[in-house]
Amino acid sequence: MACYNLGDYICESRKQLGITQEELAFGICSTGTLSKIENGFVVPKRKNYEAIMQRLGKTMGICNIHATAEEMELYAYMRQLVHAVANNDMEGSRELWQRQPEHKQEDKLTRQFFSYIKAVLDSKEGVRPELVYAKLEEALHLTHPAGLANLVQKRMFTFEEINIINSMAVQKQRLGERKQALRIWMQLSDYLEVRKVDDEEKEKVYPMILYNEANLLYEMEIYREALELCNKGIDYCTRSNKYMVLPYLLLCKSGILKWMEQPEEAMDVQQCAEHLFRCLKIIMQSPENQS
Repeated sequence: MACYNLGDYICESRKQLGITQEELAFGICSTGTLSKIENGFVVPKRKNYEAIMQRLGKTMGICNIHATAEEMELYAYMRQLVHAVANNDMEGSRELWQRQPEHKQEDKLTRQFFSYIKAVLDSKEGVRPELVYAKLEEALHLTHPAGLANLVQKRMFTFEEINIINSMAVQKQRLGERKQALRIWMQLSDYLEVRKVDDEEKEKVYPMILYNEANLLYEMEIYREALELCNKGIDYCTRSNKYMVLPYLLLCKSGILKWMEQPEEAMDVQQCAEHLFRCLKIIMQSPENQS
């Protein structure tokens, strides 16, 4: 039986998408490095491997990637920081930010991660949205120089890029530029629905993007479209057994139903949302989620 190594898999997947080595490698590694990976001469670093597979829309669990002790330390630190930020633990986030690994690599992906996290922290601490947006734009430019200019044409995203673009739309909304924010979220949701992407990574971002889009339509009093998006997000969360965003979608749906003069159903949905919020609070306070 022929050996089907990682380099062959990446090369074949790239050619199936009709993209060049330059397009796949940009912002991740040099074209020469990608060529060596495809030809089996080098094994990619963990961050590079994950970014390449995300752009290809492939699962990241097909092989083991060797990493140095420093890389594993940085990876563990980044996971801790993301967890603290996602749970609005500002004290823990600031403490972690102050003790960044001394010898962290300064490649584009690492720089992008820290620029993105700093922008999110700034936003949570009340920094003006135009300043936060500028920092997010700077982070996106590291791997996508055109920024949002050709968002529709770009066929490949890492999930870090998707998170950055989602946050840029949030800042657009804060600035009162609701149409621009809505256009960004519509493009992101279309991308995740049409493009074959890793399901595990999609589950982390798709429900939140649907919620953001639905909530903005709700603010704009476009109730029927907002309700459709809420129902789509609720259905996705229940089918994938991912519940972190579900109560927010339910709460948004409840508000929409009130405006659509369906008070009894609105109350039922609101009570369901409140029950889920209580359950999630208990889960997040459990010892397993404190580490």
